[in-house]
Amino acid sequence: MFSRDQLKRAASLTDEDFVELGKCRRPHNRLGFAYQVAFVRLFDRFPQQQPFELFEELVCFSAAQLGLDPELIELYRKRQPTISEHQQTITGYLRLRAFDDAEAAQLEQFLFEESCRLEQASALMSRAREFLKEQRVLEPAEFRIARIVGEQRARAREHIFKRVAASVPNGLAGRLEDLLVVKPEGNSSGLQAIKANPSKPSVDAMLTLLDKLRVIEATGVLGVDLSWLNGNYQRALFHQVRKSSVTRLRELAEPRRRAALVCFLWQSYSDAVDQAVDMFDKLLTRAHTQAQNELDEQLCRKRQTIQLSLTALRSIGRIILDDAISDDELRVRLFAAVPREELVACVDEIGEWVRTASCSHPSKCRRCPTDSPTHRSR
Repeated sequence: MFSRDQLKRAASLTDEDFVELGKCRRPHNRLGFAYQVAFVRLFDRFPQQQPFELFEELVCFSAAQLGLDPELIELYRKRQPTISEHQQTITGYLRLRAFDDAEAAQLEQFLFEESCRLEQASALMSRAREFLKEQRVLEPAEFRIARIVGEQRARAREHIFKRVAASVPNGLAGRLEDLLVVKPEGNSSGLQAIKANPSKPSVDAMLTLLDKLRVIEATGVLGVDLSWLNGNYQRALFHQVRKSSVTRLRELAEPRRRAALVCFLWQSYSDAVDQAVDMFDKLLTRAHTQAQNELDEQLCRKRQTIQLSLTALRSIGRIILDDAISDDELRVRLFAAVPREELVACVDEIGEWVRTASCSHPSKCRRCPTDSPTHRSR
């Protein structure tokens, strides 16, 4: 049930404990006293007496610290008066308090405040135990804590629903109810349209998200202040609406329905903004990647064109510079080395590339000294 480290942290006997144990004359009473001290520190309650509640691991751990035989606990468990007397002594020694009306009132107020931010009963049960331990109050029976948790959850819900509903103006209240109406020309409600989320990033999906933001803004719900309401609780109401059908929502009491719808729209708006930013980033990245790939392909084609043009230029240059070739046969030799169609294609490609490069940076071209008449004359 407990690891060795857990037992060391919570059930190790202190010097003060050994002083108290010195007051017990018999070995089995010392073991029983040590066991109850360790038990109350672990569970924040005393072991049950009828029958005496034993955890073998804890008995062995306590016995090992005292150098006693764990079997001595069998003698101790038979002495009911001694067990009760030790529990009273330990209560005073550890400055523990019984769970009475005053402690119950403190726990109720604590759980009410916690219920205003936590929805799950299991989380509230854990918080209740932590509170009692911090206050050095012995835990009552589990069903009593569970009952207080249930009562304070209901009380907190009622408080939250009424407060949110009271902050909803009449105009907004009507628009919230309209979201639950299935329009005759369609087969879904306005609420269902807000629930829908685009699956893949696209321009249409981005437009859908922007439409959702406009619809939520048009309701006026963003004017309702929810800063006082814990985000976890808002999220719980959001999920309740998201999982519920329109019919189920209509069956809820009006304050609860309005509070749930307000929280749903607020959370949906926040989520839609996050989705829109994320989708825009993905679309921008996709467009950048596509443009980069197209640019790379274009540059690759230009490199190929330049390579072909330089090859043709080399062939033409060799023929022109060959003094053994007469001017009359020069054109014949040129087109024999570089076919007319290939030469025309090279000239067209280079012309297009030069025009594009010149138009891209006209200011740079005007400043380039190699383009000036003075530079050419030199």
